[in-house]
Amino acid sequence: PTSNFAVNNLTINFGEIRSYAGVPMQAKTETASVVAEIKNFGQVDTLHLTVDQNTQRMFYALPQMASEGKTMILDNVGDLFTVSATSATIAANGGALFTFTGKMPGTTELHLIVEGTSLETYVPVVVAPAPVGPITNIEEVKPVEVKSDKAEKFIRNSMFYIRHNGKCFTATGVQVE
Repeated sequence: PTSNFAVNNLTINFGEIRSYAGVPMQAKTETASVVAEIKNFGQVDTLHLTVDQNTQRMFYALPQMASEGKTMILDNVGDLFTVSATSATIAANGGALFTFTGKMPGTTELHLIVEGTSLETYVPVVVAPAPVGPITNIEEVKPVEVKSDKAEKFIRNSMFYIRHNGKCFTATGVQVE
């Protein structure tokens, strides 16, 4: 069939049955249980996290009727992030919700498994640095005189690093007059 069964039992009626020798046999009805099978994960995009921030993410195992009540497991949780629980029960919508917290910047992979099946995948994880707060006090900014067009273009297209009170800030889009 081209679509999934939406029933728990399948009944087949065998009428006018003949043996291999052509002898008529008694009609028969057979009933069998239909067991849904998990086929794949829903769309699994890169998991984007930020250091010191909690992020909730729902992962899906499909079809929903097959995955409901099963356990989804997160394996290969490294040093870049933590997760509130490494397993969760899959809900009626086919999803399992996890809460992540970024610990340090970097990239890694998360191994996603549905317990009792051969279904598994790897999810790319990117942990970004925590955002830097606004600079509240700058003691002194000395003007820089630009002598040529080449230097002006360099300044306009550069990333500037400013160290203030022991923290490093970046600035782009510097206005050159």
